[in-house]
Amino acid sequence: SDRRFHTIVEGALNDDVIVLKAGDGTQFIEAGDLARLFEAVLNSDKNREAYYGLGVPFVSWASIAETAIQLCSSKSSIRLIGEAPAPCLFNLGKIQRHFGLSFAAEPHLTEHLRYLIAELRARPGSRIG
Repeated sequence: SDRRFHTIVEGALNDDVIVLKAGDGTQFIEAGDLARLFEAVLNSDKNREAYYGLGVPFVSWASIAETAIQLCSSKSSIRLIGEAPAPCLFNLGKIQRHFGLSFAAEPHLTEHLRYLIAELRARPGSRIG
């Protein structure tokens, strides 16, 4: 997993200011969904096609931090640095048309944050609240 998840959760657990680059994020996809896409491609008659293994909504790191803060009942705040450019979005319509698939990572992102919160709280010698 991207180290930023750990950094965000640790900051939220410690009520720290979480510093992020404005507008930074991506079209996240959960590993199981990516496997479903690979399976669909491999079992299809498609040849010489390119598919983006991504989720439909763009999710910013700031929104991930907001979720982590909420899950931790944290007093953290988020400080965004820089200017937020327009996100680079990939059109995933071909996956929908060819395979009837569309992926949204939000529930999986929340599950991952919950996992990291529990892991960091349980770590021996942790200064995490």
